[in-house]
Amino acid sequence: MTDKIIIKESNATNSLEVIFNNSKKNCIDKNMWTKLANIFLSKSNYKKYSCIIISGGENGPFSSGADLNDIITISNKEQAKEYYDNFVNKAITAITDCPIPTIASIKGECFGAGMMIAGSTDIRLSSKNALFCIPAAKLGITLSYKELYKLKKYINTNILKELLFTGKPIKAEAFIDSSFINKIFSDDKLYSETKKIASTIKENSFSSNCKHLEMISLIEEYGIKNIPKIFVDNQYEIFESVFFKNKTLLLKKLYKNKINSQ
Repeated sequence: MTDKIIIKESNATNSLEVIFNNSKKNCIDKNMWTKLANIFLSKSNYKKYSCIIISGGENGPFSSGADLNDIITISNKEQAKEYYDNFVNKAITAITDCPIPTIASIKGECFGAGMMIAGSTDIRLSSKNALFCIPAAKLGITLSYKELYKLKKYINTNILKELLFTGKPIKAEAFIDSSFINKIFSDDKLYSETKKIASTIKENSFSSNCKHLEMISLIEEYGIKNIPKIFVDNQYEIFESVFFKNKTLLLKKLYKNKINSQ
């Protein structure tokens, strides 16, 4: 039986690649939701890799959405809540709360659940011909508040309403004026450009990246004025644990890069 999620290590970028491999256009079934959550909840991955990349492989698609075979078994609101809480939201939360940088590399279809997964990552890269769609209204279902919150954070309200109300696909260029997509590349360049960004992340301080992720999460949760004092007091701890110990090497590296760029 073919594994529907392939886990691949990249030594060149020190990244973990999570590749959807479902023959049904990479739709996400319950087992895949569970495996996805476990990958992003694994503390060993936090210590081993500089970042985690999610994709549908070099040829895509990213994901055609949740597996309809799971959706059609839902017959009441209690079952709907169980499905979202135990599978969808669990995975979405695990990706969102991952303490190391995450990247979505999107080619082809990015529908429904695919958009929720992509929206939970830190950096979203798209091919020019990728298509985005939320077909919930066509099925007579709704997103969860957690899913909708994720999308509302990054997508212009008018574009989001168009996606929700029409259920029709739109191209990546529609997100140029929003922060849902960081960069758009041609189909043949997406994979290599994703690798380049992962390599850049690897070259920088792992501790700095993780600390910035933590700080951004705290700002989003509490607002800048209400962050608990214990976190405020520790905001400069990385200077002591990393910078001061490696200051000479870091300054030499910065000087060398400056010379090479001239």
